[in-house]
Amino acid sequence: MKERRSCHKLSLKSGMDPSQSVKCKIVVVGDSQCGKTALLHVFAKDCFPESYVPTVFENYTASFEIDTQRIELSLWDTSGSPYYDNVRPLSYPDSDAVLICFDISRPETLDSVLKKWKGEIQEFCPNTKMLLVGCKSDLRTDLSTLVELSNHRQTPVSYDQGSSMAKQISAPYIECSAQQSENSVRDIFHVATLACINKNNKNVKRNKCDCDDDDDKDNCCDSIGITRRSPPTRNYEAYQGDIEDFHNLVVENIMISEVLVI
Repeated sequence: MKERRSCHKLSLKSGMDPSQSVKCKIVVVGDSQCGKTALLHVFAKDCFPESYVPTVFENYTASFEIDTQRIELSLWDTSGSPYYDNVRPLSYPDSDAVLICFDISRPETLDSVLKKWKGEIQEFCPNTKMLLVGCKSDLRTDLSTLVELSNHRQTPVSYDQGSSMAKQISAPYIECSAQQSENSVRDIFHVATLACINKNNKNVKRNKCDCDDDDDKDNCCDSIGITRRSPPTRNYEAYQGDIEDFHNLVVENIMISEVLVI
C-alpha cells in the first residue's frame, strides 16, 4: 500500500495583519462513541482519555502562530446521540469548518455520513467547509476487532472506502489514531485550520504536498494548501465568552426535548 505522507506546514501569503488574530470555529460531529472526544482531548490536553464519558457539548480554544500570524481555534465537541438532534444545530452558526468523524472499526458509522451528517450540515451551515475524519485507525489491524467484525461478516473501513465517501461529499479525507499517534491528530487540525483560513481569507498560499497520486489530490492536504513543517507551539484553555450563552440555549432545548419525550 502506498504511504500516505503527513504534511505539516501552514503558510500564508503577505497581506494579512500579524497584529490581528485569525479566529476559526471548528465543530466536530459524528455518531456516538466514534472517537470525537478522544480526538479533541488528545489535541487539547495531550493525553488520551482513560474512560468514556458521553458528551453533550464541550468547548475549548487552541492558540498558535503561523508565519507570525496568530490563529485562535474555537473547538466544539457535540453529542452524536439522536436524543440531541434538535440541540446540536445550535453549535453550527458561524462555523468555519465541520469535522465529520466516523469509527474505522464500525462500518455503520461511515454509512451515517451520507444518511445523517451530510444532510444536517447542508441544512444548518451549507457554506461551511466539511472534512471527513476516519478515527481509530489503529483498530484496522487489531486482532480482537477483526474477530468481532468477522463474526458479523464485516471488515474495518478501508482507506479507499473512506476516500470514496469523502469524494461523495466533496471533502478532504484524513485518518488518525488518537490513542497511538498524536501527530495524526495534529494533522487533522492543521488541515482544518487551512480550510478555515482558505474560507475566510483568499491570501492563503497554495503549496504542493507529497501526495503524487492524481486521485488523491482532491482529498489530500494539497487541496487546501498544506506543506511540511514542525508543529507550532500551542496554548489551550477552556473556552469561555459566549459559550455560556450557548450552554443556556442547550439547557433550554434539552428541557423542551424532555417535555416532548414525556
